Amino acid sequence: MHRYIGLFFAAACAMLLAGCLGKDPNLDFEDARNPHVKQAQQYAADKNFPEAVKSYQAALGHNPDLAVVHYDIGKLYAEKINNPLYALYHLQRAMDLTASAPNNPLREQAKQLFDNQKMAYAATMPDSPIDNAQAFEKVQHDLELARGQISALKEELRLEQAKVAKLEAMKDQQPSLAGGGPSSAADPNAPPGTTPAGGGIPLPPAGGGAPVLPAGGGAPVLPPADGSGTPALPPGGGLPPAAGASNIPDGAKTYTIQKGDTLWKIAQKNYKDRDKERGGDIMGLIAKIKEANKDVLVNERSLKPGVVIVLP
Repeated sequence: MHRYIGLFFAAACAMLLAGCLGKDPNLDFEDARNPHVKQAQQYAADKNFPEAVKSYQAALGHNPDLAVVHYDIGKLYAEKINNPLYALYHLQRAMDLTASAPNNPLREQAKQLFDNQKMAYAATMPDSPIDNAQAFEKVQHDLELARGQISALKEELRLEQAKVAKLEAMKDQQPSLAGGGPSSAADPNAPPGTTPAGGGIPLPPAGGGAPVLPAGGGAPVLPPADGSGTPALPPGGGLPPAAGASNIPDGAKTYTIQKGDTLWKIAQKNYKDRDKERGGDIMGLIAKIKEANKDVLVNERSLKPGVVIVLP
């Protein structure tokens, strides 16, 4: 009787010990004996990954608790087929089946790959934190580039403003064409049609006729010495304000450019009513001015005081 009690007690202890330690899937060699597992491993070696998955699934059909097979399928989905969702399922099954053996290396490998696939799956979701982080990094990079470009443009603008200020200072230092003073008196011995030294009104030419003052101001225009009565071109260029009138289209007029004028200012100053009638098309008016004076206004530098242009 005591002998049977001892045998029963030993069997109970063995069962209790097995329950505490759990089943280690690495000690179960059923996967090695399973022909589907061998076939799957061969497909994987041949890089035929879809067929390898099918063979692994067939092995799980015989025994769904093979942790190592779930791990192998999860690894194929993660590293070869690029399907994070399926990989997560099989890796989770591998971890569940090895939960009773926390020190099992297979469980650690499955957990590492599982964490990696969680990030991969999150990146496939719209507005995921990973996508947002990458977008934010790109915006930051573009912002830095824009700041650099803005700084460069500011420096370029500063240099251009310094050039303009220097030119304005040099221009202000030049003697005025209409300046008076002792040197502006007419020299009785000077040839007709010449300007007195130091500025002032030019002497009438020998052929007669008075100097023509442009309507908008600027340097006076002299009739030629041959007495033809046709004014010469202004010193700044452009059309003569009087004799050129015969070549001006109907409804047009002449305008002498003043200091500080731009095409925008000229259009606003001379086309206030017409600008309103045309719906504020100031750019269209500027284009018409350029077209009517394309031989005179070659570029923005042609806008010099004293230049006479046609306003259509």
